[in-house]
Amino acid sequence: MAEEYVKQGNYNQAYLLLKDTEKNAANLSERTYFLLSFVEIKKNMLPEAKTHLEKAIQLDPELDEAYFNLALINLEQNDLKQAKLNAEKAANLEPKKEQYKDLLNEINQQLQSTKE
Repeated sequence: MAEEYVKQGNYNQAYLLLKDTEKNAANLSERTYFLLSFVEIKKNMLPEAKTHLEKAIQLDPELDEAYFNLALINLEQNDLKQAKLNAEKAANLEPKKEQYKDLLNEINQQLQSTKE
């Protein structure tokens, strides 16, 4: 149901449903944490999204999308070193995804300009 709310762009309803699920479920899947983090990003709740992405990664260290979104949050928070690490993990897990390579290039450019 939460995915339907997300598809409709109804992030508030999706958030309420996912938070209720988080509160009442003994164990959540990595996909549920990932979906919750996605909604939190859309609602500009970056610290919460970061926490839920980290939980998703703990459950599935191969979840490339979680590393990518974590890198975007790190970048938004000007943590370029951590952004680079997470972007590299995403790119290594899914080398064919151009957006991962593009993000890594952008981070490297920013790191280079801070050294100059």
